[in-house]
Amino acid sequence: MERWQAELIGLGIYAAVAAWPAYRALTAGRPARVREWAAVQGLELGNGNEAVVASYLRRSGRWRMAGALVGMVAGQVLGTFSDSSLLPLAVLLTGYLAGVLAGELATHAEVSGSRRLASLSPRQLEEYVPPVGLVWMGWGVGATVAAGVAFLAFALGTRALAQRLLQRSQPLGSPAALATDDAIRSSGVRAVVGAGTAMALVALSFECSALATTEVQVLRWTMGMVAIVALGFGYGAWRTLVDPASWRVRRGGPAAGNVA
Repeated sequence: MERWQAELIGLGIYAAVAAWPAYRALTAGRPARVREWAAVQGLELGNGNEAVVASYLRRSGRWRMAGALVGMVAGQVLGTFSDSSLLPLAVLLTGYLAGVLAGELATHAEVSGSRRLASLSPRQLEEYVPPVGLVWMGWGVGATVAAGVAFLAFALGTRALAQRLLQRSQPLGSPAALATDDAIRSSGVRAVVGAGTAMALVALSFECSALATTEVQVLRWTMGMVAIVALGFGYGAWRTLVDPASWRVRRGGPAAGNVA
């Protein structure tokens, strides 16, 4: 089989796998999906926050899909210049992460003209992301460092990116509006942490795959399986963290105070 034929088949497989997530992204703002998202987040819809949630889900879903699709195509193109079978996946994840950030920044720009609040209790990542997700990312990064992975900068930067998203001031509004804003923030930072975890473990899988090709028998026997497990865990961690039902924001203390 010619190389271009193999790449075309690979692109077709990616497209088939991406079909369902793409459909979900394009239909994320439908009323039933909005009510489903609000229910698992413990939000009561009304007084305008349903439109806010619908707008966020539409925008974030489409940006994430666009980033992933661009990454998928770019990965296939770059893969023709590399012998690594994991490079296209790494580029796809990079595109997805870029789409997540673009969607969150677009959300911030839409509400930037609203009256803002300064939180009287600092927003911590552990309130918006399941603590186990941060543990996964930490272990993934640690393993990535040990393996000397090429995408270390991305993996290390995801926690900082997630924390950065939480620094945005909140619009002044009712407790329901603030709860909606917190749920939206949580969705964004969980997607960032999930992408960072997946990128770290894909990079670890890349390094383990390379070790499996050496002449050291014990590495040949073990590293291939480790590479597969790392890929599977990376996907599972990402899928868990982006699931709206995986976490509800858990903030305590005073909510906020007006900014003069």
